[in-house]
Amino acid sequence: MKSRLLIASLPVTFLAMCIQPALAADIYTGDPNANVEPQYEPIQQGPLWDSLYGGVYGGLNWKSAGVMGSSDVEAHHQPDGGLYAGINRQLGDAIVAGVEVQGGYNFGSETKNGVTVDQDWESSLRARMGYAFEENLVYGLAGLNVTRVEASAGGSDDSKWLTGYSFGAGVERQFTDRVTGRLEYDYTDYGAEEFDLGGSSPDIGLTGHG
Repeated sequence: MKSRLLIASLPVTFLAMCIQPALAADIYTGDPNANVEPQYEPIQQGPLWDSLYGGVYGGLNWKSAGVMGSSDVEAHHQPDGGLYAGINRQLGDAIVAGVEVQGGYNFGSETKNGVTVDQDWESSLRARMGYAFEENLVYGLAGLNVTRVEASAGGSDDSKWLTGYSFGAGVERQFTDRVTGRLEYDYTDYGAEEFDLGGSSPDIGLTGHG
């Protein structure tokens, strides 16, 4: 699995505010000995999770590249990192829905049976939906992913952009009104493409989780 830590800055937070007209310090009631203190309604703040946001992420990946005619090339504990941005909308008191984009670099690389598989650039477009309670958000996610993969064997190499899907879950907490942190688990399947490696053209598919 991949334990992914994400830290978000929340530069824009939508607040619903109740603006009250100015009142005199004292209200005269007709009785010269009786003054009534003015009454103000409290300012109402909007939902905590209704916002635009952006941040950085980093994590560890467990990747497996399926090479036709050979055993899988396993890549363990491979780091990745990048940037992300999105928007949340709080629906009612507790339901939060949003859309998020990510883009970054994956350092996954492993060699087995003469075949080396490297993963580098990656990006995704994801939808999130969760349940909020106080400063905490528990959510599920699903999205579309794309990554660049390079394979090499016997002095030949080829690279392809693989596309696939991901799903997962996570928990996020607001530490201040502008900073949150997450722990998240994702599973990703990038499908398979044919790679030209000189004398052979194997289909190579990539999956990962963590």
